[in-house]
Amino acid sequence: MADALDRDERPYLEALIDTYDDIDDHYPDLYELGIFDWWWVSRDKRTGFDKEEKREQADLEDSLNHTLGTVLKRLNRFDFEYVNRDILGHVYEDYLPKKERKELGEYYTPIEVVQFMLDSVDYHPSNDIGQKQVLDPACGSGTFLTEVTERLIQHYVDKFDRETVRRLNPDEARTILERVEQNVYGVDINPFAAHITQLNLLFRTIDLYDKVTEQNPNYTMDGFEIHVADTLTPTLREQKSGSSEADIVQSGLEQFKEYNGRAQAFLEDRNAVDQIKDKEKFDIVVANPPYVRIQNLSGMKDTYSSHYASAIKNFDIYVPFIERGVNWLTDDGKLAYICPDRLVMADYAKAIRDQLVEEPITSLLDFKEADVFDVPTPYPCIVTIDRKETVEGNQVSCARFAEKNDGVLDEITHLDGWQTPADAEGYELFEYPQAKLATDNEDKLPIWKPMPDDERKVFDKIETQCDARLEEVTDNVFQGIITGRDKLFVGEIVGEQDDNTVLFDPPESDEPYPVEKDILRRLLKGKEIERWKTNWSGLWVVFPYKVTAGDADVLTKDKLQNKYPNAWEFFKEHESNLKSREGGKWQDKEQWWAFSRKQNIEKFEPDKIMVGVLRQEPSFVPDTDGRYYFVGGGTAGGYGIHLKDTVAQSDEDTFFFGGQMNSKLTEFYHKHISFIFNDKHYSYGQTFLEPLPVERNSRYSKQVAQLAKEIRDTLEQVTELSYKTSKITNYTTDYGDESTILDLSDSVDLDDDDYRQGPIRTNNKMEVSSEKVYQVVMKQSHTIDFKSKSVRDFVFELLTAQDKRLGRMEILNMDVPTRDDVQALMGEYESDKARITKLEEKAEELQAELDDVILRDVYDLDDDDVEVVDEFLEVW
Repeated sequence: MADALDRDERPYLEALIDTYDDIDDHYPDLYELGIFDWWWVSRDKRTGFDKEEKREQADLEDSLNHTLGTVLKRLNRFDFEYVNRDILGHVYEDYLPKKERKELGEYYTPIEVVQFMLDSVDYHPSNDIGQKQVLDPACGSGTFLTEVTERLIQHYVDKFDRETVRRLNPDEARTILERVEQNVYGVDINPFAAHITQLNLLFRTIDLYDKVTEQNPNYTMDGFEIHVADTLTPTLREQKSGSSEADIVQSGLEQFKEYNGRAQAFLEDRNAVDQIKDKEKFDIVVANPPYVRIQNLSGMKDTYSSHYASAIKNFDIYVPFIERGVNWLTDDGKLAYICPDRLVMADYAKAIRDQLVEEPITSLLDFKEADVFDVPTPYPCIVTIDRKETVEGNQVSCARFAEKNDGVLDEITHLDGWQTPADAEGYELFEYPQAKLATDNEDKLPIWKPMPDDERKVFDKIETQCDARLEEVTDNVFQGIITGRDKLFVGEIVGEQDDNTVLFDPPESDEPYPVEKDILRRLLKGKEIERWKTNWSGLWVVFPYKVTAGDADVLTKDKLQNKYPNAWEFFKEHESNLKSREGGKWQDKEQWWAFSRKQNIEKFEPDKIMVGVLRQEPSFVPDTDGRYYFVGGGTAGGYGIHLKDTVAQSDEDTFFFGGQMNSKLTEFYHKHISFIFNDKHYSYGQTFLEPLPVERNSRYSKQVAQLAKEIRDTLEQVTELSYKTSKITNYTTDYGDESTILDLSDSVDLDDDDYRQGPIRTNNKMEVSSEKVYQVVMKQSHTIDFKSKSVRDFVFELLTAQDKRLGRMEILNMDVPTRDDVQALMGEYESDKARITKLEEKAEELQAELDDVILRDVYDLDDDDVEVVDEFLEVW
């Protein structure tokens, strides 16, 4: 490099090329043209450049030379002699932003997980791993393969009875180096990732290479078996299937490679990977495959579906990666994959589960929501296979994790047996018969249900005792409404007028609009549907429909103009926004004020049971008055359940089934069959609702219904009071406004005209006279003092309820009730708050009584069974 710096007008660029040449003498695979050499055009081909092309090439090389010089000068400030070689292991991880890595389905495996997985397939230096062929079919930057290489090197260092690599002789070092080149395989679709893997393996073996060159200075490495390819695409042989199309493609590439070096390199690598896919078998296959739903991969679904039996429905590509990995195994091979735990329950993974139970599964570790990667998803699990074992009578070593616990995998590795230690924190170990995994996958809800024996006993008892599933007693499970423009259709009522007209204020409107109250419906978001009650935030939806005889018809223009003229004016004012929905789809619609989706609109007013889609506990609310509508869409909305007329002939019947759904028993069952999300939220989507166990007829049905109704009514009072106490302005309408805040205050120290709600707080201070002063602190050193705590608290609640910045005089001149009325108002407010607490305590007692009736009486569970349910729900 120093010579290049002295002789050339572009010294840094020439130095780079000289470095390439030096490396090529020892490891030619490392710097093949392609990854970093997009700028390079060989000297002989530049003779055909015209004047402009020559100028552009010269400018490009000048720019690159300048950039290289800048980088090298900065790097020259550091001493790299003692830098850990593992530093390159993080280059690729940092190369892509986390968001982009998530979109690509790339999650980088922590070293603790890598070590555990290799231990689980017995790839350990102390074992006979010298001739074992290892493949990572989604190698990324080489996390697994670098650990494999280090273990393989250590195996031979021990075998040669040497203390370190530096104690090896050249022949021993060459033996190990060639074993790494021959037995460590990796494939990745990303060229840069594969290049980093090459560098990582080179760094791990450079000391071996140095030893070899002590004896043979001209020694050249053959290269590592790291290839750039799509692991899942069929090989040329697999594609042929009697047609000549693949031969035509091959012929074209063969001709092209004669005059294009890149095509030749591509073809050689493609042929090498095809050889691996068609002929190679591996002793160990280990991987963290990408996690990408197939609908996000344009054009590949048909290709994968036609080649992989496991690629069904809207599969995730980790599924065919598992199938391909299993097919690569030798007759006594072992596999370890880390992938989403949706493998255990997703409908698209049924076929791969069927394939896996034909193999001896040695372990299944479900991390649930415990973060393994550096992002809160994708809820991983580890599955391992050992073909030395047998399927018949096999017990699968299972684990589930309730919380993240650094070092736990190393702890588990060193346990004497597969049993949960007494001091275990956040995890549980148990065995589960593989035969049950197979039968689980053939149930009405085909999923795996690994669980400890005591839980399985209770689970089976529930299934035996129940006489139906929820889907058998319902005629409809439906999603919430989809307006297509919630910012216009949904808003708050901010005022009422005498003629049954209210001021409706949606976010997208510049100002509140008068609309007829009869055209509005109460609207819930999914999170506002709680156990037994709604936490309604005061949202309403404009509902331009008439529901009759189980059908919903959009109101015509004439009907709106005649019966709801204010609502019609509201629609006309926002016509352009409503017509622009769904990319302008509504421009030419005659009834452009209709919701984007008509489905389910007619189903809200009859008796129903509502449930939030994503909840930590059952959140079923019997709505026997048809009082609420709710939003749909994804995990943020809700579902409604209509019971068949034959099983729900009265409100009492609805409460009987609602009581079952909100019980501990159903919660226990549901959490064993449902997807888990962050913070132990579970999916209450249709797939996981329909299999829930129910009793249609029970001698305890009347008792359950009475308890359920009393709980619902009690918590409905909590809802009303909670809404009322959420804003102090909900109380002021019952009192006059003859005073101002200035009249109520004792002293004022404000000198600003810009006060925000965020910093406002209360403070109590003691005067020299021992009198207590109650303050509202608008911000530091800006206070309003009061003699009465209740008056101070009222002003604090009033100011924090404002939705705008406030000026000094605006605060002081704000109209409020008199001091006596404020104290009466606050007495009512505090009484309501205390009432909420008592009502919630009452509801808890009633819920405990309901749970006891359903667990012990309806389902005949004994004390031990109930204890199992309680202990499970305490964690999950």
